[in-house]
Amino acid sequence: MQHPTAFFAYKRPTHTRESLIALQANVGFDPKMLYVFCDGPRCSQDVEPVEATRREVQRVLPSESNIVFREENWGLGKSIIEGTNRLTEKFGTVIVIEDDLVTSKYFLKYMQDALNLYADAEQVMQISGHMFPVEIPLKDDAFFLPFTTSWGWATWRRAWKHFDPEMRKLRLLDESSKLRHQFDLNGSFPYFKMACNQRRGMTDSWAIRWYLSVFFNRGLTLYPTSSLVSNIGFDGTGTHCASEKTYTTFLDHSVDKFPSVELNVSVANRVFHHLRHQNRWWYKLWRRSLANLA
Repeated sequence: MQHPTAFFAYKRPTHTRESLIALQANVGFDPKMLYVFCDGPRCSQDVEPVEATRREVQRVLPSESNIVFREENWGLGKSIIEGTNRLTEKFGTVIVIEDDLVTSKYFLKYMQDALNLYADAEQVMQISGHMFPVEIPLKDDAFFLPFTTSWGWATWRRAWKHFDPEMRKLRLLDESSKLRHQFDLNGSFPYFKMACNQRRGMTDSWAIRWYLSVFFNRGLTLYPTSSLVSNIGFDGTGTHCASEKTYTTFLDHSVDKFPSVELNVSVANRVFHHLRHQNRWWYKLWRRSLANLA
């Protein structure tokens, strides 16, 4: 079964071009199953880069692709939520890519295979194309973690139906230090603080709301042992990305050995350790981007 890909672009023509060229080089790429959502300008200064991005989309893609030019500015969160709603309702699945992600040529194959393999596994709620730079000593090419990702991912309608944009269960984290500790991956990353900032209106993140939804449904996310995406957006041009070096981890071989559906606790702890001690720069960038948006 072929699954659709949703690509979200705004005002970065160079990033968009590079990302779309890499996507088209993927094994099994089908332009008819690609849906590109181009957001409208937020202000007058954004009109030209938005138009330049749209020209690149039309120039790079074959005519069979599906392109949506939004007249108004929806914002990244609303745009991703609406696009995901639309494609999961129509096809039952969706693969999601943003315009700052360059994919391995095996990214789509991995996504397609995993969506088929775990289609009926209710506990599996997301497929991740990104992986942190952590050495994973496994025979399989992928494994499960108890939290989501936003750098190239996929899901099913059966899982996305649990998405709660209002974060109604966040109050349960307010009331329980044990749940907060678990939500923060045993104190490894400040996801609860991110959720609180979302509630206060300090940011507009679909991703933290999606993780909260998966968390309260005890969902699992499949991760490759090495990343299938490279993030080129840490140059100050992104909505939620401040300036920083490019995130370059990348896998250039196919994922063939998939695991059974279970959380590998020792591997999860290895990833948590990395997040706690090696990956603080990401949260600093996120905080800096909030200050820039204020």
